[in-house]
Amino acid sequence: MRTKRTERTEQTGRMPLPVKCAAIGLTLSVLAGTALYCWLGYKPSSYTVCSDDGYYSETTYYRTEEAFERAQEGEANGGVVQVRSTGTGGTAAQEEQEGELVSAATKTVWVSETVHESGAVLESHLMTKAEIEEAEREDAGIISTKALVESDTEEQYCLDITIKLYEYSGYYRVYGYAQWDAALSANSEHTAEEYHWDFMGLTWGGDNSLICNQETFSVKYYNGKTGTSSKHLSDSTMGFVWQFHEKTGWMGKEMEEGKATVRLQKVEEPEGKTACARLTYIHTYDKFDFSLGFDVDTNGDVAIGLTMGKLEKSWQIEVDALGLLY
Repeated sequence: MRTKRTERTEQTGRMPLPVKCAAIGLTLSVLAGTALYCWLGYKPSSYTVCSDDGYYSETTYYRTEEAFERAQEGEANGGVVQVRSTGTGGTAAQEEQEGELVSAATKTVWVSETVHESGAVLESHLMTKAEIEEAEREDAGIISTKALVESDTEEQYCLDITIKLYEYSGYYRVYGYAQWDAALSANSEHTAEEYHWDFMGLTWGGDNSLICNQETFSVKYYNGKTGTSSKHLSDSTMGFVWQFHEKTGWMGKEMEEGKATVRLQKVEEPEGKTACARLTYIHTYDKFDFSLGFDVDTNGDVAIGLTMGKLEKSWQIEVDALGLLY
């Protein structure tokens, strides 16, 4: 039976109101679903995580080489990260095949040290956000958080550590970097300790299936000099730890960059599991009765950590890179 409403609809070409509402609702649902899918599927090329659990840190994770390079260009140091292989003496070796970045991360922390008038460091600790903000207020915001206020007895500065994981045909290469802020060298009387060791470690998971067949370490200072170092821990299936001085000597300059690399042979037939690589930096500032060891987790998916026998007169930070298949 044809009604006047039906005839009017046919003549004008317009849909009945219930049909129109249903169509609009369906369209909105489709658009909302599409937006949700795009939002859930979107992965930013980099993102930063801030933490104030015991101390304040800012960790930026990178998924692309371009994002990492843009961040480096934004830093005052102009970026010093290289991805070429190096020889055991830290000199450039022949260029290897181009690798693909799997993941990278940079962690920044701020350090406060209490200094005796003789120059000896009495206390050193990682700063909380409240301490950083207080230091900025005291300085009236004239300088940035990367070069905080100094006094006769207390100094603050920052430390960046970076880990990069690259994949090549048949192997992975992990790079670890540590860099103290250049502002630390401003006062040569009250600067880093020249007698006490600092440590850098590169460790990885994988249930002992990822074997290192090449490792290097080098350190250079803001005066252009290169430093000496030695291996403190060594295991080709778990990691390496190197020890070095963060200063060239009395009235010397601080470490501009410490660089560690490991080359890990891929598993021929991986089981689809994924492990992390980890960079650990340990700072000591006095005579320090310590013992370092590998913290072996029963879950091979995570990186192997480092343990210290005593935590007095020292502190440590770490940052991970995910993507080692085994």
